[in-house]
Amino acid sequence: MTSSLQVHSLLLPPLNDEGILESSLEEGQGQTRPRLCSRGPAAVSACILLASGIAIFSAKGAREVITHNQPVILAAASVRRDVRQMPEDPPADRGHGHGRVRHRGHGHGRVRHRGHGHGRVRHPRDRHAPRDAALAQARHGAAIAHCGEVQLPPPGGQCNVSILHLSDTHNIHWGIEQAFALPTADILLHTGDFSNFGTDGELANFDGWIGHIKDRFKHLYLISGNHDWIHSIDMVNRWQLAPEETVASDFMQRKFKNIEVIDFKTIEVLGLKIHGSAWSPWFTDAAPGDEWRMQWSPSKGRIFGAHKELWKHARNSSKDPPVHRYDEIPEDVDILMTHGPALDIFDMTLYGHWGGSKNLRSHIEQNRPKMHLFGHVHEQRGEWKRWDKDSNYAGGVEYEPADNGAVFQARDAPMNYAVDLVSNNAMINNPQVDASCGHWQAAQIKGPARLITAQWRGNRWHFTS
Repeated sequence: MTSSLQVHSLLLPPLNDEGILESSLEEGQGQTRPRLCSRGPAAVSACILLASGIAIFSAKGAREVITHNQPVILAAASVRRDVRQMPEDPPADRGHGHGRVRHRGHGHGRVRHRGHGHGRVRHPRDRHAPRDAALAQARHGAAIAHCGEVQLPPPGGQCNVSILHLSDTHNIHWGIEQAFALPTADILLHTGDFSNFGTDGELANFDGWIGHIKDRFKHLYLISGNHDWIHSIDMVNRWQLAPEETVASDFMQRKFKNIEVIDFKTIEVLGLKIHGSAWSPWFTDAAPGDEWRMQWSPSKGRIFGAHKELWKHARNSSKDPPVHRYDEIPEDVDILMTHGPALDIFDMTLYGHWGGSKNLRSHIEQNRPKMHLFGHVHEQRGEWKRWDKDSNYAGGVEYEPADNGAVFQARDAPMNYAVDLVSNNAMINNPQVDASCGHWQAAQIKGPARLITAQWRGNRWHFTS
């Protein structure tokens, strides 16, 4: 048995040439452990992480190890190979999992590798760069054991990041903990409809609640939903608010002091890249951002006109912008926040498909975020989750209209979808749907906040809940 501070003995094959192993300390999983690395051309060919129960990687051999207390002699014997060790040769490309090469810029040929397989890693030409780089580091004795396996370090320094997803709390935020526990987490994310009408009083009340709970979280972020714009659209309609004011980038943020609004912004926190694709005030509820379902009113037309002028000026363009803003979603985003779902994903209602966007679905398929968080369709609260694109989805609809174990409009998992974890976490009930199932209930918190963990494994983020 190998302790966390001293190596008593280790069995390795005989050494043919000169080589020295040295140990150093590595932080990991809440404890300090010795790490042994080769420092000669014929010494051990990869870093060896020593801890109880950890298998030792294959090596060419060594004669002496310097531990933190005293040297110990290594005897010759065979060693087994850890199943988690990086393969000598990278696997063949199996599609999106190993990234796509994109050339950008004006003649300078910047190449970026993206996708599920390796996270956000830049390296020219070689689509297996992270795996090969880590293996090369191992062969040269670099410290590459992170988060319990041989891989690059997590980009934000944490092997696991906890995320709490809330949505559609509709002014009942103070009652959440009367119905369900509200866990602590590293990051709190709210995907809109925190109010019923978006009045200044409602927003101030929600901000006060956030101030009450914010010490439980390291970071708190918010995007707006359709209900959060009702009052502002009405003010524009009454000519009491200029449409140009509503499309200012800080319009919503000025109403909050305890949480950061990331409407149409991309941030990076604790190594996770998050994009907020918020509700645009000219959207229609039934198909947000889809031209074929737009329902223009005079006030919505004026707000979109103000956005159009800003868009053209920023790009020095005479073209008109699309009616959506999904084209602003980055390709290498880890977490995508929207208020509504993509078409055919948790969008089945009493009247068929409602609330899902075809344009959003297209951009998700193109840019492949690892996790998509939203709400909007209350009776479709639920999740689909898998470890990676080669795994099967688990989960489904969770909403129970009659509280009898029967969920509303259960459907099969999506086929060949781009996202590893899909969360619709609209937290209050839909009284109309409940009544259709013979169990009318007043508006109330129907489901808990969803606790999700981002785990750094295999040089990329995986999401579990």
